Amino acid sequence: PGGGDSILVRGRSMHVAAYAKDFLFQEAQLKQPISTLSGGERNRLLLARALAQPANLLILDEPTNDLDMDTLEKLEELLESYDGTLILVSHDRDFVDRLATSTIALNGRGDVVETPGGWQDFLRQNPGFLAPPPTHAEAAPSGARRVEKAEPSDRAPKKQAKLSYKDARRLEEVEKLMETLPVEIARQDAVLADPDLYARDPAAFDRAMKAAEKARAELEAAELDWLELEEKKAALAS
Repeated sequence: PGGGDSILVRGRSMHVAAYAKDFLFQEAQLKQPISTLSGGERNRLLLARALAQPANLLILDEPTNDLDMDTLEKLEELLESYDGTLILVSHDRDFVDRLATSTIALNGRGDVVETPGGWQDFLRQNPGFLAPPPTHAEAAPSGARRVEKAEPSDRAPKKQAKLSYKDARRLEEVEKLMETLPVEIARQDAVLADPDLYARDPAAFDRAMKAAEKARAELEAAELDWLELEEKKAALAS
C-alpha cells in the first residue's frame, strides 16, 4: 500500500522480499505474474495479504482446505504467533488440537458446549455429546410382568447394524463432493483473482462469483452431512 519496497506487519516494518520469504516465496518470484502461480502458491499469497492487515481479530473458515504441507506448516507457525483473537472453523481436528485454547462444539440438536483446550480435550470432557440420541423401546406398563424368551444356543450371532442404503449412498456422494468441490472453488477463485476481470467482463465476473458461492454452499452442506452420517455410522457400530 502506498508503493515502496516495505510493508507494515503488526506494527513492524518489513522489506517485501523478507515478508514474502516468510511465506516460502523466493525473491525472484516477486516479479512473477500471479496467473503463473500454482494453487498452493496463490493460497500462500492470499494468507500473506490477510495476515498483513492490522487487526486483533482473525476469522478463518476451513483454512487448511487445498493447502500443501509446506503451506500448512507455515500457516500453523504464523497462527501460533498471532497476538490477537483467532476464531477457527475447521473439520481438520488435528489442526484444531494444535492451535485451539478453547473449543466450541455444536451437535445439531441445539446444544452448544465450550471446552478449554482442543478437540481431544473436548472429546474427553464431553463423551457422547455428538452421538445421535438413542432410540429406546417403549417402556413396559407399571406392574407388567417381564417375560424373557430363551434363545437357542446355536442361533447365529446378530448382525452388526449398518447405515441404510440411502444413507450409505449419500455418504459416498458427499465424500466425492468433498474431493471435487474444493477444486471447483479454487478454479473460480483463480478467475476472480484477476484484478481487471470486472472492468473487462462484468458478466464473467458475476458468473464466477455465483459459481464460487454455489460451490461453497454445496461444500458446506456436504461436510455437515458427512459429519452427521459418520457419527450415525459410529453409533450403529457401537
